[in-house]
Amino acid sequence: MIIKISVKNADAVAQAFRHSPQKVSYEVSQFLTKAMSYLNQTLLRNPWRIGMSGGGVPVKTGNLRDTHRRTMTKMGFTIQPTANYAQHVHKKRPWLVYAATKNEKKVEKAAKEMLDAIARSLTK
Repeated sequence: MIIKISVKNADAVAQAFRHSPQKVSYEVSQFLTKAMSYLNQTLLRNPWRIGMSGGGVPVKTGNLRDTHRRTMTKMGFTIQPTANYAQHVHKKRPWLVYAATKNEKKVEKAAKEMLDAIARSLTK
């Protein structure tokens, strides 16, 4: 139970990196930050309460919501709950799947924007 986003076509990105390392690093970083922001907004600002709507993290005390570890690398990131009961709750209410599905189009758009910006910088 984890959300993992990584840059696909890493070989093409690596080749672009050899030509323009600062631009590629900047664009990848911007994309990852934007994608993580979309997911965090859904997880944290759209809580699911028993008997109510919402699809983010189930909230009774707030502990589960507050114990998500976010790890970013140069080419990806993960969001993972660390509460010892998270897996049990996720089986009944898969909030990570909800967040990933709800933001899929936004993340894809951000990835396209990143690749377009990299391509533009390589043609200059």
